[in-house]
Amino acid sequence: MTQKFTLYFCLLFTVISFAQKTKMTIVYKEGKTLEGYGKILGENRIKFWHSNKSKPVKWSYKDLKSVNYIKIHTNNKTLMYQFVRIDDTRIKLLKLTVSGAINLYERVTNSAPMYMAGGGMNGMGYWSGGGTINNYYVKRKGEVKATHLGSNQLFTKNFKKAMSEYVKDCNELVVKIQNKEYKKKHLEQIVEYYNSNCSN
Repeated sequence: MTQKFTLYFCLLFTVISFAQKTKMTIVYKEGKTLEGYGKILGENRIKFWHSNKSKPVKWSYKDLKSVNYIKIHTNNKTLMYQFVRIDDTRIKLLKLTVSGAINLYERVTNSAPMYMAGGGMNGMGYWSGGGTINNYYVKRKGEVKATHLGSNQLFTKNFKKAMSEYVKDCNELVVKIQNKEYKKKHLEQIVEYYNSNCSN
């Protein structure tokens, strides 16, 4: 029974998706656009409706290699997503938070709660943990894969050193990071500063 519950929660919390379809625009690298409705099913798949009454189609990264980015229009906001290589073997659909000479991406996943045997009241087991994890990546134009900076739960142990090295061609920004004027929580501001003041 415990194993079944654990499997159920893992499946429930590790899937990334929008509960309902929303307006979606797919922009291809050659400039063509496709408008309709859709939702993200996982980290490299989408479900798309050409119209509200049409039958949906499911596309994976293999079907969308020629896509530049995907726009999700919801709650008076437009969210941008791009397929990004995050290591030698994985390509994921990441939210584009800041764009420019350096792009800042966010990958949102959900950690499954764990069943802890014993230790609870009256020696009973209990569920612990679970929640949203936001992983952050940066990628310069021309780079093959993104650099992982860490998550909202765990950044790299030496964020100051890692970020300073990544933007080492921008001395004034390095100084701000070294002086702790910009810290981990200012990641968006760091990328925006570089794009506005340091990129050619």
